[in-house]
Amino acid sequence: PLSDAQIALAVYGHIYNAQYNTKGQGDDSHFLMWALDGFEAGNYDILPQCAHFMCNGDIMLHTNKGVLGARFDFIENITIDGLDINGLRNESPLSSFACLNYTGSHDGGNPHQLDLEGTMGTDVKGIAMYGSDAVFIDDDSLFRQLTSNNGDVIGMHLMADSIVTFDDLAGLSVQRLITGASVTDDILLELEALNKTPYPNNFFACNILLDDRESVIDGEGVVIDPNPPIGIEEILCIDGITANNVGGRNAN
Repeated sequence: PLSDAQIALAVYGHIYNAQYNTKGQGDDSHFLMWALDGFEAGNYDILPQCAHFMCNGDIMLHTNKGVLGARFDFIENITIDGLDINGLRNESPLSSFACLNYTGSHDGGNPHQLDLEGTMGTDVKGIAMYGSDAVFIDDDSLFRQLTSNNGDVIGMHLMADSIVTFDDLAGLSVQRLITGASVTDDILLELEALNKTPYPNNFFACNILLDDRESVIDGEGVVIDPNPPIGIEEILCIDGITANNVGGRNAN
């Protein structure tokens, strides 16, 4: 029904000035030529060669986010005192095989996703911050028992010039990050044989990820002070299944 409504908007919406979100479905739309037998511009019996599937997003091209304990986008002067995030679990299945490996936006991924991200809908993150700044005060914060059946787990993900500071009394503990909880040895072997891991399906575990892959917004980059914070021996990312260090994601 939703697809029928979108097609109806594309065909008749201009009469009522109601063509919201029908970009790419104009008079010469390859999609409409495939979907409609009587479309004036012609028709296809099968999907045209120029058509392809896009994964890792919704119809409005928002990237998938997975399960989040807290997310802060462009928020300043956040104060966090004794935050306890416990028991998050993402039960999403392995990423779709309909697309290519989407190591980035160029091979089946979302146009807005970062390179070397792969699927994102299976992720779990205690905190994600984008272009924000926060200070942890007084009591220690605790992120624990974060589990993804088929994806990555990150305790704290700092992106795009985010700045986090801990005062003298505050610390952080990150415990039990469980990635790929449903991925058996047989499933992993099959994914490797099909070239579906490490992209789009990956199983990173990061206590803290300092992520400067995007363009620097104001010249400062991602900062955490002290580095590492009290309670964290080392900022580290590993492959959650093999326990090997993931060099490209270590962020010391």
